[in-house]
Amino acid sequence: MALQNCILVLGAAASAAVLAACTHLAPPESVVQLTVQPVIDQDGYQALDVELAFRGCDAGSTKLLLPDAWGGETQLYKALRDVHADGATLHLGDTPAERRLTHAPGQRITVRYRVRDDVASTPDVPKQDGNNYRPVIKPTHFHVLGNAIVAQPSCTAQQAKARFALKGLPAGHTFASDLQHEDTGRLLSFG
Repeated sequence: MALQNCILVLGAAASAAVLAACTHLAPPESVVQLTVQPVIDQDGYQALDVELAFRGCDAGSTKLLLPDAWGGETQLYKALRDVHADGATLHLGDTPAERRLTHAPGQRITVRYRVRDDVASTPDVPKQDGNNYRPVIKPTHFHVLGNAIVAQPSCTAQQAKARFALKGLPAGHTFASDLQHEDTGRLLSFG
């Protein structure tokens, strides 16, 4: 199926604020870097690969809080697959919406995961009337909210600065969000 020229990504308050301006400078150690890249095959968009780079907690253990409940939706973590980490060892957490990372104190960590269309993959989650805040990834477009796809490290302050990059968008396609601040050089707050 051919891809259409319209892609919609909406940021929301809270986690979506992580998504910040693209720049050519490497982020300082204290800045959270979020990168999203569409996974595309001959049939169109299939998923989104997400990469989150941050400094781990000084204690050497960091909780990774996966999206869980937001906007009347629950079990949002079910859309995140194949979670793995570089710079830390990943363990299951106390709940399905948590992972635990063990690492050297203050270690720079990169967490990667794949976001799949979550509407069809969660038949056991009751659907709400009104807006659908679960990740939607169709062959012709994707629509996601930061609160539903961005994991948050436990020791990252709500006011931590963040940068966002979108990679791999096909030429001629459109990306719309509330995050376009490329020319301002301004960083958004994480959380």
